[in-house]
Amino acid sequence: MDVNYGKFHRMDRLCQLGMITAEGLLQNRSLSNDYESPKMGLVLANAASSLDTDRKHQATIQDHDNYIPSPSVFVYTLPNIVAGEISIRNGFRGENAFFIFDEYEPAFLADYTNRLLTTGKLDACVTGWVELDGNHYDSFLYLVEREGQKSSLQWQKDHQSSLLTQLYQQR
Repeated sequence: MDVNYGKFHRMDRLCQLGMITAEGLLQNRSLSNDYESPKMGLVLANAASSLDTDRKHQATIQDHDNYIPSPSVFVYTLPNIVAGEISIRNGFRGENAFFIFDEYEPAFLADYTNRLLTTGKLDACVTGWVELDGNHYDSFLYLVEREGQKSSLQWQKDHQSSLLTQLYQQR
């Protein structure tokens, strides 16, 4: 997939994985045509946080005689940077959150996202799992909308942890 985004090649691998997954999910949709920016949001989770990049940063500061920290690496030592990059790319200005769990937690993600939609804080939310650690990667994002389009989950009808578990396992 070609991601036409100037900053893509400077991003860490977690951000690149999240961006590619979000691009694939939203490639036939322009949410900004359907929703106001403050009503679009993002809820992500993973297990490794930003550990892949944290290790690279640690390597730049480990040797006290050759102490050369890299600002371009350091900026990605927070896992929520991937949420920020996806939000900037897609014009999301609503709620965004990044959670760390031992494993994919569809019940928590469904409940958290449903509350954002139920309270009217969001009308559309990209939610899911973006995991990268060493050679292991796993990414599963989905779109939930209050007024559900054909390409998304309708939050009152479809957005349940049992369906999310099934979709996650089938991919």
